[in-house]
Amino acid sequence: MVQMVLNRENLAPAYQGQPIEIMRQLREEYEVNRIANMVNDKLLEIKTKEELFACFCAHLNSFKLMYIEEERLDPAAKNKIPSFCKTYRKKFDYHPALNALKEYWALWLTLHEKQINEHVDVNQLKSELSLMLQHTVDKLLQGESGNFYDHIKQAVKRMDLHARDKENDYGAIKYWQNAIDVDQVFRAVSKYNQAYIRINMAIGDYKKEAMELLSDAESAVQVHISETTNTMAACRMSCSTNFTPHHAEGTNFQSQMETRLSVFNSWKVNISKAKTKLEELKDEAITEEAAVYTLLDKKDHIATTELMALYEYGLGIVFMVKEKPKFCIDALICALLGACQVFLGALVCTLSFGTASQVGLGLISEGVSDMIEGIKGMITGTFDWVDWAISKSISLGMSLVTAGFSVIRKTLSMCKGLLTGTKTLSSIADDIICTGKSTLTSLKGTAKATLTSLSKDT
Repeated sequence: MVQMVLNRENLAPAYQGQPIEIMRQLREEYEVNRIANMVNDKLLEIKTKEELFACFCAHLNSFKLMYIEEERLDPAAKNKIPSFCKTYRKKFDYHPALNALKEYWALWLTLHEKQINEHVDVNQLKSELSLMLQHTVDKLLQGESGNFYDHIKQAVKRMDLHARDKENDYGAIKYWQNAIDVDQVFRAVSKYNQAYIRINMAIGDYKKEAMELLSDAESAVQVHISETTNTMAACRMSCSTNFTPHHAEGTNFQSQMETRLSVFNSWKVNISKAKTKLEELKDEAITEEAAVYTLLDKKDHIATTELMALYEYGLGIVFMVKEKPKFCIDALICALLGACQVFLGALVCTLSFGTASQVGLGLISEGVSDMIEGIKGMITGTFDWVDWAISKSISLGMSLVTAGFSVIRKTLSMCKGLLTGTKTLSSIADDIICTGKSTLTSLKGTAKATLTSLSKDT
């Protein structure tokens, strides 16, 4: 009331010119009416939504009982892939089906917001909701859904399992085909992912099948490129030449279309390279994956948004085709030579009682390096004796330089001791003999190793 008295000039017309008692009475009547309206309207809407939500929760609990406990667990969170995921099933997996059911409930509630506000009989609304939920559950158990994103999520789930074990498709090929049957807009992504799975499984004439799938994907990507190009042309035609743009590089919509076109072109180049490599390969093929975000070098907001759209469509990875590495005999020989060098180095250090420890440690170091190179070659299936000889020569050269610096350092130390009187000529002579002997031994071992490497190279 104090505020109403102080701001008398700014009050509503009904309050202006009225005594304080009348103003208090008018305000109390307004508050009573507002509370009554809240009880009869807002609280009733909240109660109706609460009853509808309780109805949805009841159907949700009954829906969970249609899946066994093993099926309700997330396969991605388990170390061992469940047996029911290893083949194609007609019904949706639990988590994609659960998300689909929640989305249908949210959509139904949004569409019936007006009826709830008009206070339609709650029993009628519950009956409609129950029929909708039951119909949706029956469809999901049969592997059907009116929302195409549900099929994408189902296929992506099985695609993730295939990434863990590439010898089995876990029904992903069939699920991607279901996505195409629902909406042809997913044809490019589905065919591309199917080709990726075919190459990984390497069953039958997989290279021919993969090339056919990649050709279909390339044709579908070309459709997207044509649509984007036509949109860009229409956008340029719609811009008036008399209008001075705010930005010299064009509108935001033009930038978005140009980025989208760059994404599709880059993806098409990736598909073309994969097809070419499959045609060239005579032996087995493997895939090397990369994230879809590697399609573009620039990472601004528009580029990230366009790449995210592809990711939402199910394109999580792009791949390159490479020749499957074979077991490399040369790499095995290099690893065995390294093991022999380690053994000889340890033998030299032991039998020389430390007098030739520099040579022994050098052999051990070079042996370990050769073993590492050999193991890498056996893993990748490639090994080059020329590269090995070059790296070995560099390593041996560094050993020679290090040995030279060591001799110079010891000589300077001897001269300093002679000048200060801490060493005699006889002790210095003995040190020079020992140093020269060890240096000659090291040079001899180094030269021998160099000749050995050169002879292997030739």
